[in-house]
Amino acid sequence: MRQRNAQLAILRSQLVDGADQLVVLFRHYAKFLDGVREQANRLIEQSMQEWDRVSQGAESSGSASLAIATEAVTGGLPVHMAARLLGHEDLVTL
Repeated sequence: MRQRNAQLAILRSQLVDGADQLVVLFRHYAKFLDGVREQANRLIEQSMQEWDRVSQGAESSGSASLAIATEAVTGGLPVHMAARLLGHEDLVTL
């Protein structure tokens, strides 16, 4: 009986240690995710500022708008989103 109690005590302590390690792991993972979120938000903000900067000069120039749209689409922006950002209702052209 003593041996069984000792084994249970060891098992309990190992489970507690494992739970503590899991808590530490989750804390580090949460900090990592927070850093990733901050970096993503910075990149989004930089992109929006760049878009605003470039599109301000493009308002007076149709060719600048075309250059912006071309660069955005070749960079991976879906065509329908580029059209919407340029003020088009749909993709139909005349």
